[in-house]
Amino acid sequence: MSLLCYNRGCGQRFDPENNTEGSCTYHPGVPVFHDALKGCTKGLHNSEKPPEPVKPEVKTTSERKELAELKPKFQEHIIQAPKPLETIKRPSPDEPMTNLQLKVSASLKQALDKLKLSSENEGRKDEDSDEIKIGTACKNAGCSKGTKVVPCRHDWHQTGGEVTISVYAKNSVPDLSYVEANSTMVNIHIVFEGEKEFHRSVKLWGVIDVKRSYVNMTATKIELTMRKAEPLLWASLELPVSSTQPKEENSDK
Repeated sequence: MSLLCYNRGCGQRFDPENNTEGSCTYHPGVPVFHDALKGCTKGLHNSEKPPEPVKPEVKTTSERKELAELKPKFQEHIIQAPKPLETIKRPSPDEPMTNLQLKVSASLKQALDKLKLSSENEGRKDEDSDEIKIGTACKNAGCSKGTKVVPCRHDWHQTGGEVTISVYAKNSVPDLSYVEANSTMVNIHIVFEGEKEFHRSVKLWGVIDVKRSYVNMTATKIELTMRKAEPLLWASLELPVSSTQPKEENSDK
């Protein structure tokens, strides 16, 4: 019949008849976790189970309190989550509009200068004749007569703090173009390639800071950069039309 050895570090079963010196390798004392002090002893297997530690009997509430006081106390640190940012109330779309700053790039200035020189050369050729051809654009500065409203490719993207609208219009005219906005509305008016106009009004999904918004005009496109009033991710560029508006229009009719 095999017995269980209760020596520390052994835990093997052995035959009492074959229990000889050196058959058991165990730790003689308490467990040691330092590598330099570790060591084992060889001897006989031990079948006697060591006594279990006696737990103190707690009978009264006063003894329980005394034991609770003996336990080490830890300071509790309550971590509070940061308070959410207060949402900004949506301003009225009827706020006064402000013209945004137009930043004209060097590439656009060079392109307009080249177009101006070419138009002057053509004008010198036409000075000999008094005939004005059909479709000739007015060359007076600041005159926008004869322009044609056309569609233009545009898109938008956003970052954590800004929303940018890009209009891909070449050789835009800064003197005849403007972008006006309030906190929730943007009106875009761009004259480009001499005789073309692009118009777009956008009711914005979020709220912008008009004072920190601006327009970059280059030779190939116009970028409208709008600073968000609060760092939120916009679901779309434009605010969706509410379902109640069509009903109100029908009721007025």
